Amino acid sequence: PLQLRDFGAQDPLHIENPALRKFLDPTAHDRIPDDIDVVIPNLRTKTEFNEVRRATLDPGNPDEVRNEAITLLRRSSDPELESILLHIADTTKESDRMRAFAVQHLGLSYGEGVRRVEQPLERMCGSGPMEIRREAVWALVDGGYQNSLRLVRACWESKEWVGHHDILIASYQALDAHDRVHDIRNSLREPYESVVIAAIVALAHWVDQESLTEINRISKEHQDPRVRRVAQASLAKFAGTSGN
Repeated sequence: PLQLRDFGAQDPLHIENPALRKFLDPTAHDRIPDDIDVVIPNLRTKTEFNEVRRATLDPGNPDEVRNEAITLLRRSSDPELESILLHIADTTKESDRMRAFAVQHLGLSYGEGVRRVEQPLERMCGSGPMEIRREAVWALVDGGYQNSLRLVRACWESKEWVGHHDILIASYQALDAHDRVHDIRNSLREPYESVVIAAIVALAHWVDQESLTEINRISKEHQDPRVRRVAQASLAKFAGTSGN
């Protein structure tokens, strides 16, 4: 993990905003108000920044609080944000869920033009828990990574990604990689519901007539009602109507 700079001694009592004090209080209930972006629009003082950074890095806080703290740091244009996110994403003692949150936020930074996170995201695509690898792939694809198509193809060809083709199909769709439609058609018969749903959505997006018969079959016969509903809704696109 990256070495973070010292944020100084803890000093939460010198925070004037009562909503922020409550948000930072580990003993408080309902720490995240529904209107948090209104009552805590941004951070203003060095103390506020340092205390929210600590809350973000503290694994004793619930993931939801830490995720909201990250959002608050972003809203406040914290120059330390990406270092903090990389630290969390690379710390194996963190939960996969929290690490995935960090990668999602790194993707937002990447999409905003913070290119120094590109190399770490590339690295995360190739090893580690799949929850994190999935988020890293999407972060790069969604952020305009120059080698997105090559990255997604490499993942598709890896046996490690079996059962996780849904995010790759969504990536192909985002990249308008219509030349991969044959692979996506084959995914309609995969045993993973999320993959079948992603394939239906992509093929309907392209109005791929060759997949119409199979999607029609799925709309009637698939064992998962969610998959049937997605297939039924997609048929409207093929018919050129809004659906009934």
